[in-house]
Parts: sequence; structure tokens; C-alpha cells
Amino acid sequence: MIGIRKLIKLGHSFIFLILLGFFVFLLCLVMLQEKNGWETPHFGDYKLMIVMSGSMKPAFDTGSIIVVKKVNPAGISKGKIITFRDLGNEHRYITHRVMEVVRENEKVFFITKGDHNELRDFYKLPAENVIGQVTGDIPYLGYLMIFHKKPFGIFLLLLIPILWATIEGCRSIDQIWGRKKELKVEK
Repeated sequence: MIGIRKLIKLGHSFIFLILLGFFVFLLCLVMLQEKNGWETPHFGDYKLMIVMSGSMKPAFDTGSIIVVKKVNPAGISKGKIITFRDLGNEHRYITHRVMEVVRENEKVFFITKGDHNELRDFYKLPAENVIGQVTGDIPYLGYLMIFHKKPFGIFLLLLIPILWATIEGCRSIDQIWGRKKELKVEK
């Protein structure tokens, strides 16, 4: 039968492995971002993006990560949430809900609106500007993705795993020394 101490130690090891895996995952995402000129990482047809404003509340909170799937704009219908390049700044992305699909001269345009905004967007969005359709979100995880860009964030992201490893290492050394003392006493 497993003792309580062994069970607690096993729990600590499990939590450590989960946190270590999470930090490695974040580190990989950061490396992918840096490699792509700080463009958010993508996996096949899926792209991870961070929500930077509250225009889509309550669907997404600021700081959430959204999963955007590349889709054929012709298949997008009213009510879907899409991410697109801003008409005024091609490096800026906007995620809004489609309020209306307009077809003019064999071209497709979208009228969009943020759920939290009072008015619709003031332009017809050409289908070419659509990045994809939102398929899911992870609340508040985006804050961690932004956090690493600040000096204090880098410091903490490095310090936490180092401290944890140091503490676990000290515990292991203490246990080894404790066992050696027990062996000497038994002899």
C-alpha cells in the first residue's frame, strides 16, 4: 500500500512535470513567434492569436488566445466570427462577427461588428482580407504570451523553473544524506 508521503511526493512530481511541460510549451511558442518576426504561431491551417481589446466581449475577454482556422471566405456566413487584416493597416488584425455578407459583381464583402461595439464597422471588408474563422479560445492565456516580452516577465519565466528545480534538488540531496545517516546508525 502506498503511504501518504509517497502519494504527496508523487503529486508534487506530477505537478512539477505539468508546469515544466507548460513552460516548455510557452518557450516553444515564443521561439516560433521570434522566428516568424513576432508573428503569432500557426499549425497547419490553424493560427493562435491574442485578443488585445474588449470589442468582442462577452465572446472573448481581453488576453484570451483565439484559434483561427484558415477557411474559404465564400463559405463564411452571417453570425460567424472572423479574423481579418485591417483595411488601414495590414499588420493589424481584427476579430469581429459577420453581420452581413454582401455579394457585388462576383466579389464577396463582409459587414462586421464587435459584439461589444455599438456600431457596425464603417467599411465593407473584402474577402481577400479574411485570415480565417475563429474556432475556439483559451481565456486569459494570452497574457502569459505577452508577459514574456517584458523584462520582469522574462525574469520570472526563468526564475520560477530554476527555483523549483533548485528546491527539488535540495530535497533530493537531503533525502540522500538522510538515508546515509540511517545506514550508518543501523551498522
